[in-house]
Amino acid sequence: MGLGDAFDLTILATPQFREGNIGLKDVDVVSEARTSFYIRRVCAAIAASLGRDFRYLMASETQKLLEDPGSHPGYRRELRNFSVPEIRVTNDALVLVIDFQLTVR
Repeated sequence: MGLGDAFDLTILATPQFREGNIGLKDVDVVSEARTSFYIRRVCAAIAASLGRDFRYLMASETQKLLEDPGSHPGYRRELRNFSVPEIRVTNDALVLVIDFQLTVR
């Protein structure tokens, strides 16, 4: 019960690596077809939420993957100095340049 509306949104954002996570910065959410007080408020709330809350746990997921003993349990692995110095957006992919140190003992 209450107000309801349906409208198309366009979301533009720049991916960034910070504190071990892939997140979004410079988030802009607009509805180009229609506008109203309600639509502007919804767009602002979505933009704020995506910039603040959207995270992909890149460092911890990579650590789990690379340190998993898997088929070679006799070799201990340790991931160090994980960073993503560059992120590029192409027409069909998000390209990440990843640097890390993996010690196998």
